[in-house]
Amino acid sequence: MIPLIPFTWWTISSKLSAEEAYMRLLPRLEQRSWFRWGLGQYHFPFEGSASQKGFNINRVIRYRNSFLPMLYGNFTMNRDQLKIQVVAMIHPFVLVFLISILGTMVGNIRNESDSGNALRNLASIALPVYIIIQALFVYELYKAKRFLNETFQS
Repeated sequence: MIPLIPFTWWTISSKLSAEEAYMRLLPRLEQRSWFRWGLGQYHFPFEGSASQKGFNINRVIRYRNSFLPMLYGNFTMNRDQLKIQVVAMIHPFVLVFLISILGTMVGNIRNESDSGNALRNLASIALPVYIIIQALFVYELYKAKRFLNETFQS
């Protein structure tokens, strides 16, 4: 299902222990890097950090996508089954930027004398932007979900 906002969570059930899940994830991660040099070089599928309690990762991509999901996972044992609660959201800085832009646009509407025309102008700008944000987020989200499901299924 496609989320209405660029934030979602889900649970993965696995027969692995937290230690085994950590050991499966670790070889597929590299350290976070601010800049990537040498686009032809091989990179691991994800970057970030992991421990026996959970992980904080995002995909390594060769292109720019400000709406790349940040994945936060938590390992909890439930009887003989591992539950991995995963939260996916856009980067907090991008979220703050989007909220400030939206606030500016709404503030401009309140100052307009013809609010009906201003509302149409807002919708004509905001709706395509919303669709683009969702498309970019969901595109990467499905790739990340598939990777995590493959990693943690025994």
